[in-house]
Amino acid sequence: MWTSILLIPFDGVTDPIRDQSFVDTVSEFRAEFVGEDITTDEETDILTEAMGGPVESEDSEDSGQQTLNGETADTAGDSDTVALDPDGDPETPTEAWVLEALSEQDGEMFPTTNGIMHYLGIVEAGEATVGVETADTVLDPDHELWHNRPDLTDDRVITEQDTKRELDQALDGLREKGLVVLDDGQGPPAMEVLRVAA
Repeated sequence: MWTSILLIPFDGVTDPIRDQSFVDTVSEFRAEFVGEDITTDEETDILTEAMGGPVESEDSEDSGQQTLNGETADTAGDSDTVALDPDGDPETPTEAWVLEALSEQDGEMFPTTNGIMHYLGIVEAGEATVGVETADTVLDPDHELWHNRPDLTDDRVITEQDTKRELDQALDGLREKGLVVLDDGQGPPAMEVLRVAA
């Protein structure tokens, strides 16, 4: 169809090299190089009738590429998707803060060896966490998250290790409640997708 519409201005023009109409030359080139069928609509109708009726169009919605399992590209992998099924809300200010911060990374892919510093965006995915500057981040014990909290004793968050422990515990709590999922069924091997409940 598009071929005939695009070639209308060249109707009646002759290809001097092949001594045939330009439309026929273009159709042959398309068939040879693009794999387009060069039969006309009239020829297609005659062939369809001779074969016993209409054939389902390749342009139908179900004609997407299929996997080896027979799934279309739209549904492939859906069985591997881990569903978010939240069962509760954040229980501590740390969990609430981590959930909000993780929502900015929702859908991002991380190596399975990454941790909370990567998920929070403090360190790029796959980068080493040793020697990273943590001043003015949530890993800094002087961060506002760790102060004036009735649920934390004064000596509970003193070092960077303490902040990492608290953040890891918050992440674990959010995962137990189904608010955060590290989905390793959606990416390549050794990778996981961070999914956060809205």
